[in-house]
Formats: sequence, structure tokens, C-alpha cells
Amino acid sequence: MKTVYAVSQGSYSDYRVEVLFESREQAELIAAENNDYFSDKRVEEFLLYDEGEMPTKMAEYSLVCEIFDAGIVQERDPGITVEYPWAFWSGTPTERPKVRYVRAPIHKDKGGRLEVRGSNKQAVQQAYSDNKARILSVGGKTLVNEEKEYTE
Repeated sequence: MKTVYAVSQGSYSDYRVEVLFESREQAELIAAENNDYFSDKRVEEFLLYDEGEMPTKMAEYSLVCEIFDAGIVQERDPGITVEYPWAFWSGTPTERPKVRYVRAPIHKDKGGRLEVRGSNKQAVQQAYSDNKARILSVGGKTLVNEEKEYTE
């Protein structure tokens, strides 16, 4: 398997791949040519499998809860999604969990939602536990919307 770089343009029914390259640099040169206000050429990465080689599916684990400033935590059911690496809506899951905390209008400025996703179940559980404790310790109020890759 190797990565190829496509110069693509358009969206929805107008979307098309124009050309493929083995090098990102070549694709970026072509995408930059005549790319003005009316053109939306971009470079995308695709996986190219050798003949006889088949892709394998992978799992993404997710833990989500609502955390309110009063200390109330509403846990959601744990999630597991098994897909091909390119088919995940949030991008290919990473070994290190992605952590996202959002205070949104739905919580009437009295709480937020914590989401932790990744391909390593134990790392997701640890990041979820650590971040939930951190948010509860400050009442959620001092945190702004944040998204990060868990590095601890």
C-alpha cells in the first residue's frame, strides 16, 4: 500500500479528481496553477493498494458525556465504530485519543459536552477519565471550547 496525491476540484455532483501523483509536491504544483477565486483545486491523499492486497477495518472507541457546572455528569453509552480507515466521519482514528470539550448554547451556559475518540480503548478510557476530572475540578466555567490530541 502506498499514498497517492490527487488534484481534485468541485463539490457534490461537480466533484472530480483530475490527476494522481506519487509526490505531494507535484500535486501541489498542479493545484496551484490557475487556482484563482473561481477555482477550488486542492490536494487530497488517497491510499493505493497493490493487487491482491486488501484493506483491513479498524475500530474507533468513543466516550461522551454532558458535564454541568453543578457537578452533574450525564454519561452516554460507550461507542465503538468499525470501518475502513478512510470511512470515519472524523478522520482516521489515532492511537492517541482526540479530546474535545464544547460549551454550547444547548447547555444554556451551564455546562458542556466532553468527547474522547481513538483507536486505543485503554488510552480513550484514561483520557476520558483525566479530562472529566479536570473539567469537574474547575466547574467547567474557566474552560473555553477546545480540541486537542491527548499527549499525557
